[in-house]
Parts: sequence; structure tokens; C-alpha cells
Amino acid sequence: MSRGDILPDPFAESGWRPRRTSVDVLGARVDVESNHRDLLDLASRAFGGLPAHRLGSPRRLRLVLKCVEDASPRPWRQPPRPRLASGGGLLIGAYDAGNFALVSPALRTALVHVTPHALRFPQPVRHELIEFATLTLAARVQQLTSLHAACVGLRDRGLLLIGDSGAGKSTMCLAAALAGLALLSEDSVFVAADRLLATGPANFLHVRRDGLRFVDDAALRRAIAAAPTIRRRSGVRKLEVDLRGGALPVARRALRLAGVVVLSARPRGSGPVLRPLAGAAVLQALRASQAYARTQPRWDRFERHVARLPGYRLLRGSHPGEGADALRAVLESAR
Repeated sequence: MSRGDILPDPFAESGWRPRRTSVDVLGARVDVESNHRDLLDLASRAFGGLPAHRLGSPRRLRLVLKCVEDASPRPWRQPPRPRLASGGGLLIGAYDAGNFALVSPALRTALVHVTPHALRFPQPVRHELIEFATLTLAARVQQLTSLHAACVGLRDRGLLLIGDSGAGKSTMCLAAALAGLALLSEDSVFVAADRLLATGPANFLHVRRDGLRFVDDAALRRAIAAAPTIRRRSGVRKLEVDLRGGALPVARRALRLAGVVVLSARPRGSGPVLRPLAGAAVLQALRASQAYARTQPRWDRFERHVARLPGYRLLRGSHPGEGADALRAVLESAR
């Protein structure tokens, strides 16, 4: 390499004057620093104001958000699907060479690196890079089992809701909240396997607009309808309701799981909407719905403990409130 090829700051290390904040995520305290106000705002929108769930002694983690000019940007009409990779104890989610998240559990640190062009797409950057990096870091450092599931609770007990995409987890979460149950998470639940203590980001509830017909309270219906609309990768559009506004109850603490509920799109027919489910069937449904979690080191331990919990199948009634009332009855009896 000739002297003329040597760049004065090849790693963009100089001029780093970060703004800082701290957030509570999955029982950990995350110190966030960024050189760009918009990135710090996205982190605050994702996790600011969440209740400080306690899983034990809180871990201190670091999230670095960096916006760096790209000398040869390749503009997107929309961000590509993030590609995931790992190696050397690092976990990576990347749009391209200038826009990626890098997670190091060993260092208790995650880096999100974006170009100014990427900031034109705040929702994907927040969800697919910032939330991905933060939740992955907190889960790996604390050895939590990461589940694609929802969880609702009453006081200190919770029910794990699982089911295929389209089974109605978000609608049931809305109905449960309207019935007075606390929302822990609608999409991602993280469990300390030995104690079956569940936590999750109680930040947003994503509701299809046609689900508003189940909200009887006119003021609440208007508030939900005024929430911003996001578009999923699948093309489905949903209202993103910020749960920190106080309109719906959220879990203020981690919840000890009291049962597993398998949501079904099958109509109820005659009989109760919630029916007992044998342990073998519950484990079969868990294994089928948790392709990622099953590859993680603590899955066997989680499965062994969760097999001791009662299981249920929730069929689709004429109104989701029927299912919510049934879930509340189970949690009342679990006390």
C-alpha cells in the first residue's frame, strides 16, 4: 500500500461526540450512545419508558448507534430484506455493507451502523436493526429462550400464546387488554428457562384496522385508529399502537408462566372456546412454532419445565372477547 492509499481515518473513529440515553429492556439496563439525534430518537421510540422487569441482578449493556456517510451510496426504493450471519461469537443482521447491526454478547455490546439514506426508512431501521440488535444482545447475555409468541397476564402470572401466523395473536392480545389483562408482548417473548419467568418489550401492539370493530369504547377506538400505520414485509398493513400511552394495561413486571395456550383458527362450534390440551400436543405445537428457539442451547431445559404447565387450545369464537374472558378465568384460578 502506498502512502497515498492510506486514509486519515479509515474506521471513521474521529469526531465521535455521542448523545446518550439509557433504557430498560428484558431485565437489562442498556446504555445507548449515538452521533445522530434521529437514531437516538428511534431507540427511545423502541424502548424508552418500558417498565424495568427484573429477572435477577440487572445486566448493564451497551448499544452504539452510528450514522456515517457512504462515499458511494446505492439508493433503495425500500430497504432489502436483512441478511443474517454469525461467526467468532458475533451475530450480524445486514441490509448492505453500510447498513448493519453487529452483536457481541461476550462484550455485552451491539453496534448499529447506518447511512443517512437509510434514515429515510425509520420504521424498518428501528425494527430490523435497532430492535433486532438490542433484543438479541439482551437475550443472549442473559441466556433467555427467545420465542415467537405473545404473553398476557394478571398480577404476576402469565399465559404464553402460540400459533401460526394469522392465528390471531394480536387480536387476542387486544381483546385480553380490553378484558383487563396486562400485555407483556404480542410477538416476542423471552423466558428464563429454569424459573419460567417471561419478559418482553411491552412497547407496541399491532392491530389490523378491521379489528377496531371489537372495541366498544368510542374514545379508545378513536385513539387506536389515530395510531400510525406500518407495512409488514408480508404486505399486511397494521396500526402501531404505542402501549406506553396508558390506554391499555401492560405488564409492569416479569410474569411467571402459568400455562400455554395454542391459538387455532378453527371455529368453536359447540362447547367451550377454551379446551384442555394434552401435554404431548402442547409440546408438539411448541416445537412446530419455534423453529429458531429449538436451535438454542437452553431449549431442552425450557421444554422440560414448560411440559409441567397446563395446556389449552383456544378456538375461534364469534367474538374475541369470549376467548379473553376464558384466559382471564384461567389466570384467576392460577392465583
